[in-house]
Amino acid sequence: MLDAQDNRQNSSSLWRQLLSGPNALSLSRIPLAGVTVWLMSQPGGISSILACATVIVAGVTDFFDGWLARRTQSGKEYSALGMTLDPLADKVFAITLLVGVLAYREFPLWLAGAIVARDLAIMTVGAIWARRNMTIPPSILSG
Repeated sequence: MLDAQDNRQNSSSLWRQLLSGPNALSLSRIPLAGVTVWLMSQPGGISSILACATVIVAGVTDFFDGWLARRTQSGKEYSALGMTLDPLADKVFAITLLVGVLAYREFPLWLAGAIVARDLAIMTVGAIWARRNMTIPPSILSG
């Protein structure tokens, strides 16, 4: 009986963490990526303007999720979930956007390859550091 109760408490805690302000902002970038690519696929100038607006909104959420996380974590500087969700949402957004500009705009394939190679190099170095139990501090460029 205790195991079921513990599972419910852990599940409830995970949902609370996911829906916290910073994590919800991080998660919001994932559907924004799909909306952006859909807008890019539509004809007309207004859809291009709206696609640019969604990219700007995604950038704003990226800034504010980190800003909020640094100011709202009680007792902990950063949450482990947030430290995973934020870069994951960034990568999903970037890859989805890259596929969109390759499919619907005249974006150079070589430049897309360079962007992917850069991200793979960063992820590889991060994985090596994590394997060696080295701590990778989160970026604080936004304040």
